[in-house]
Amino acid sequence: MRKSIALLSFVICLFAADAADAGWSGPAELISGKWGSGKGQFGIRTEGGFEVLPAIGAITNDENVVIRDAVNRKQLIFNGKGALSSEVKWDAARGQGENAIAAIAHKDREAETALAQRMAVNVYQVTVVFPDRNVVVTSDTEFKRAMRDRHGNVYGFTLELVLGFDKNGKQTGTLNLPASHEELVTIPGQPARGMYVIYGEPVVGPSGSIYLTKKTDTGFAVLKWTWK
Repeated sequence: MRKSIALLSFVICLFAADAADAGWSGPAELISGKWGSGKGQFGIRTEGGFEVLPAIGAITNDENVVIRDAVNRKQLIFNGKGALSSEVKWDAARGQGENAIAAIAHKDREAETALAQRMAVNVYQVTVVFPDRNVVVTSDTEFKRAMRDRHGNVYGFTLELVLGFDKNGKQTGTLNLPASHEELVTIPGQPARGMYVIYGEPVVGPSGSIYLTKKTDTGFAVLKWTWK
């Protein structure tokens, strides 16, 4: 009997581990570039003790990635394979600011809020409020930020996780996000030194893929987990 229980527990653990990231593969480093002001480079500066960094402005319907670079006052557009397609400078003289490009933004896919009610231990009923409708999902984790893909599937965000739900509110998967950390970097001829790796907020693409910015001392990158 004990052997049967142990075997059942082992099978359940395997299923849970496999299901955790079952919806996505990756990550792959889709976009990468150095700090600077040249073409294809990204700007960085410190103001009041805080860093001003590039950010994902939009993922278009054809999976182009629009990056807002506030320091260099420009937007960079990369295609679905990560190649730079174009750059557009913000023209302050003409009164154009961060919206210099009228990209197909993901604003209509962003939830206005997510209201969680605890139903039992590790069971939450979350009402996700979108501009046009509400979606009620059942989650094992509380969250307050959410997006949806073009198929109507919903994604909730915590600091460590992306939670996936189908159109009917059933939880379908969980993606564990990398945590910001310090790592040792060795440069030939120099002693090893610590380098901070900082991750931004995740963004969901129209097809359900997850995009996440990554900042290091040497440059900026965008990671992508592709929906299977």
